[in-house]
Amino acid sequence: MTLSKTGGKMTKIIFKAPTKRFGAGVLKASTGTVAMDKKTRDWTWVGEADNVKFTVCKTKDDTTVLLHFVEITVNPSGTTGIHGVTVDNAKKGVRYNLAGQRVNESYKGVVIENGKKMIVK
Repeated sequence: MTLSKTGGKMTKIIFKAPTKRFGAGVLKASTGTVAMDKKTRDWTWVGEADNVKFTVCKTKDDTTVLLHFVEITVNPSGTTGIHGVTVDNAKKGVRYNLAGQRVNESYKGVVIENGKKMIVK
C-alpha cells in the first residue's frame, strides 16, 4: 500500500489496530521508521516524505501474514493550514434591553452587548 500527500510532507502516520487483536506480520516502510505499540498493537510511522510505500512481511516462515487496521491517520498533530492569525480589539456592538429591543448608548439599565449582560447607570 502506498500513501501519498500533495501540498506538504507527511511526518507521522498512525495505523490504529482493532480492539480484538488478531493477525501476524511486520509493517515495513520504504522510508522513515515504523514501530508497533506492544500494548495497543497500533503502528506508527515517523519520517518526512511525499509518499511512503508500506509492506506487510512475515515474522516467521511458517506464519500467515495479516495485519488489520481500523483507521489510518496522516499527520495527526500536523499543521491545519491556518497561518497568520491576528486578533482585532473588540468593537462596540449593538445594545439590546431585556425585552430584546435595540437601544442606543444613552439607554440606562440592564443591556446586552456582544452577548454579555451589563448594567449601565
